[in-house]
Amino acid sequence: MSRNATSSEKQASTSIKCCEYVIYKTTRNVIGHRWNQCSRFLGICGGSWATTHWLSRIIDSRLETLTEVNVRIERARETLAEMQETTWGVELREISGERYVALPVRTPVRSAFTMDERPYLKLSRE
Repeated sequence: MSRNATSSEKQASTSIKCCEYVIYKTTRNVIGHRWNQCSRFLGICGGSWATTHWLSRIIDSRLETLTEVNVRIERARETLAEMQETTWGVELREISGERYVALPVRTPVRSAFTMDERPYLKLSRE
């Protein structure tokens, strides 16, 4: 009987080792799977946060640039209005190689021709 007992003990020992191995592998697979899922989730969250932060900084930078450009445009418009006021709306134009002075609309002058309701005077070197 001791031989049967030894054989039974060996089988029991082998069965226990086999069960322990299966439990070990299963636990390892489950933990590994959960860890993998956790890492993916954290990676997606971290990446999303970083992308959102980066885009936010770019948008803020563009808004600052837009504000600066709008200020420059307004200054240029003010300068243009001031120039038009000091020149009384008189412009110098070159058409087909000839130079002309464009006078303001409804200026009573005998002109070379009229375009855009403005009289034009031809300039010559004589």
